[in-house]
Formats: sequence, structure tokens, C-alpha cells
Amino acid sequence: MAVHSVVLMAAKGDGLTAGDIAQKLGVSEAHLHKVLATLGRAGVLRSSRGPGGGYSLAREPGEITLWEVYTSIEGKPGEDNCLLRPGRCIGKSCLFSGLLEETAGRIREFLTSTTLATAAESYTGKGGYPAGPLAGTKKERTGNERTRETPGRR
Repeated sequence: MAVHSVVLMAAKGDGLTAGDIAQKLGVSEAHLHKVLATLGRAGVLRSSRGPGGGYSLAREPGEITLWEVYTSIEGKPGEDNCLLRPGRCIGKSCLFSGLLEETAGRIREFLTSTTLATAAESYTGKGGYPAGPLAGTKKERTGNERTRETPGRR
């Protein structure tokens, strides 16, 4: 969710709301708010409130790697590359050790060498985003949409 959100921002630009992103990605807006807040604390995103507000990248898309986004949410991976809980193996060594080390290394290499700018280019045209207009985003709304009032708020 974090990676797809920031790649969408890299492709579409500033001012996307959590609602816009959640709708486009088909995810929970409440959970997405938490993810975006974590990315903000990590210095990947910045947010602005009020009309025209939303989330945007804190730096240029070419300066942010997928590794930075990943580790902002998941933390730095351990050295053991274990897919299971550490200490659960009953053998002298891991059955998957060579495979896990190789796979983890390849994933880390990809994430550290891929910027949001590069990732945004790879999405262009798939499913209409982000190359085409983002259906339902505030940049495309006509003003004819109905709004839902929340009780107790005005």
C-alpha cells in the first residue's frame, strides 16, 4: 500500500488526499491514513490541510528509493532473512537459507536501485493510472458530486 501510494503521487503530483488514493487503490482510507502518517514522520511525504491540501512527496521522485519507502513502514530487515519467526527452526541450519539469502539480496538490490521516478514510469498506462486521468480524484471532480454529512460535524 505504501509503495503504490507514493508511486501514484510521483506520477500524479502534489495534493492527493488519502481518500483519493484509497479509492484508486481500493484500500481502507483509515488504514491508509496511518501508513501515510508513518511516511510523513520518516520524511518521505509532507501533508497540508485545508482546501487544496493533501499529501505530496517531501523530495523529488528521483531522490526517493523504494527501499526508503519499504523500510519506513517495515523497518530494516534482520540479517537472518527468515520468513518464519526466528528461533522456530528445529534443525541445525535453515532448509531455505541459500534461497532466502539470494532472494533477499535481489529484492534489496531492486528496492535500493529503483527510485519513485523510475517506478512511476513503469506504471504508465496500466489500468488507466497514472498515465490517464485519475477517476474520482479531486483534480478531476466536477462539483456535482454528493457529499455525505457526518453527524455532529459541520
